[in-house]
Amino acid sequence: MKVTHITVSGTEFHPGETMDVVAYIQKDLLDIGTYDLAMYVKKKTAPASAWELIDRKDGMMDPSPWVGSAAIPMPGFVVPNKVGEYYVGVLDTGNIGASQGATVDEVLRNTGAFRLFSVTTPPPVGKAQLNIYTYPSDATIYIDGEKAGVGSVIGKNVNPGIYQITAKKFLYEDETVIVTIGVGEVMPIELYLNPFLDSDDLGKVALLAGAGVVLAGIAYVVINKRARARATELGRTAWTKGGELGRAAYSKAGELYVAARDA
Repeated sequence: MKVTHITVSGTEFHPGETMDVVAYIQKDLLDIGTYDLAMYVKKKTAPASAWELIDRKDGMMDPSPWVGSAAIPMPGFVVPNKVGEYYVGVLDTGNIGASQGATVDEVLRNTGAFRLFSVTTPPPVGKAQLNIYTYPSDATIYIDGEKAGVGSVIGKNVNPGIYQITAKKFLYEDETVIVTIGVGEVMPIELYLNPFLDSDDLGKVALLAGAGVVLAGIAYVVINKRARARATELGRTAWTKGGELGRAAYSKAGELYVAARDA
């Protein structure tokens, strides 16, 4: 038996508020004994060893040969008092040290049974609050053209009004939304960026770009005309297919080619 995923009662909370968590377990044919579910929390930026046990829930599995999933409500818990982003996760203690992983962090990441949430203080009187999240989680966030953070910006107190919010990441398309926010409003905003290339294309481009640089380096060492030509050809191909990544590799190949030619 393992926890396959969880649901939570919200993604943004103020200190003192309570979160409700439901764990979904997968029951196999021989899972007829007890389960011991443990709920953990840690700050997003904390190390993998920082998961803190919040509460537990145990019980008996259905003794029948039924196979499938079941929803187990966990005890409600008060979110941390400190402002920030946190993970909450649930696992069966029997999975620690088994095939799912040797530690709490490994089990939670292997099963995916954890969720991100944020804790913010309410906006001051007359203000509003933006909570911005990007996917992938390392995109750079701009509010009205000014850099505001990387990956997420939570608890951003602003004047009521209209804002243009943009997320940018190398090799991804920019994502922009325009929002209108009113007095006292707390607004979550999620920005999903699409990659220019899928993973297969990106791998091919990286291979071509790398080959161009390597062969240009060989040309520099051995002053080999054929190697220089091949490096230039691969660099040009990377330029065509790889956007900024390919152009950077092609430029480097060109520098080495000139050095080899003039040696």
